[in-house]
Amino acid sequence: MRADSEPFVLYVREGPPEIGDDLPDEYSFTVWTPTMRHPVPATLNVNAAVWTSFHACGLFANSGYRVVYIRFKERIVHRSCVLPRYFRWPFMGENDLQVSSTWTDPEFRSKGLASSALAHILRTMTAARRRFWYVSRESNMASIRVCRRVGFQLFAYGTRGTAFGLRSLGQLKLLPEPPRHDVAEKPPLDMAADWYARYYSRVGADRNDLRVNRGALFQTIASERSLIRAFYHIPLKLSGLRVLDVGCGAGGAWYQLFRLGVKPQEIVGIDLQRQRLASVGDLYPQCTAIHADAAGMPFADASFDLVYESTMFATLPDDGIRARIAAEMLRVCTPGGFLLLVDWRTPKLWDKNYKALTRAEVRKLFAMERTTSLVGIYPGALVPPVGRLLSKYAGPLYFLIACFCPPLVGQVAYLLRKHSEPALNR
Repeated sequence: MRADSEPFVLYVREGPPEIGDDLPDEYSFTVWTPTMRHPVPATLNVNAAVWTSFHACGLFANSGYRVVYIRFKERIVHRSCVLPRYFRWPFMGENDLQVSSTWTDPEFRSKGLASSALAHILRTMTAARRRFWYVSRESNMASIRVCRRVGFQLFAYGTRGTAFGLRSLGQLKLLPEPPRHDVAEKPPLDMAADWYARYYSRVGADRNDLRVNRGALFQTIASERSLIRAFYHIPLKLSGLRVLDVGCGAGGAWYQLFRLGVKPQEIVGIDLQRQRLASVGDLYPQCTAIHADAAGMPFADASFDLVYESTMFATLPDDGIRARIAAEMLRVCTPGGFLLLVDWRTPKLWDKNYKALTRAEVRKLFAMERTTSLVGIYPGALVPPVGRLLSKYAGPLYFLIACFCPPLVGQVAYLLRKHSEPALNR
């Protein structure tokens, strides 16, 4: 996707921030406001000169134009610009302010300075009927995480128009619904939707309902156990782990991630089936769910520390689609990051819409040894006919059977680590 055609996401906040704006010792806030002696703030040039001229000519809707800095001792290490409404941002109100052109010194990143600056702006610049806006490219997950951490909520998607043939003068127009990415170039994964529709029409809607179907109890526990055991071998600080769930559906497994220590604000889900995403916002308002094609993800390279999928590959028998999704998962995973595949490894020869994710398939899809290394394989649920029967009638025997009859374990969790540097071709 070209950068100039990539959609924007608009976040809004009304009221105080959800986090504090306290800074560590030796850090401090300073605020620049335009004056005749200092019309251009530090660390900015052309843009600031234009904005200052807008301020002087009365093109801004209010007088809130300023720049908030964070200093370490005397050194400027972060900047956040505050802009009132002008002709490019027609959706803003008269009193509204937008936070724009944020920057953090590379040596001081991952310290929460951007969030503290944003919280400081919300706390100190409140006014009657004022909303604060935060606009970012959809793929800039680091920027989006900052505003969500402070309490901003997704308002709409947007695209930039043109004026006099120039995009730089065009207004940001709101889109009626989230954009679909590259749908003309990449085939949609309708086969997954068809697979689930046939699956539930055949087995019933309560197939995995823990309250109604007792056969699902130990199957669910065993699957969750495999995920938890995989997390034992992720030597990263989980509170700061950036997680992408590919084919997330309604985010059914996210509560396990929360229990393990992953922060909701750091979880992003992507799914092609819009109806499966409908309830995510109500269940997990701090998480981000995006309607897009996993074969062409709208994220920058190395955006996530952990890229995760659950029972997605088994429902996608097309080798081309599987390869494109795996390549995208590798692309958005950070060097040294992890890929967690919780999926079925046992074949169903009678089902042409199913393809097991065997170890050989994992090796091929994720370029094991060349691009990734296998950390471990952790057994999960038994093959359904056996597992559901034991779960319903002989629960105490479930894990005993799983231990002594490994071939009956149909679902496993593969944990891979992406190499920090690509292997040299020999």
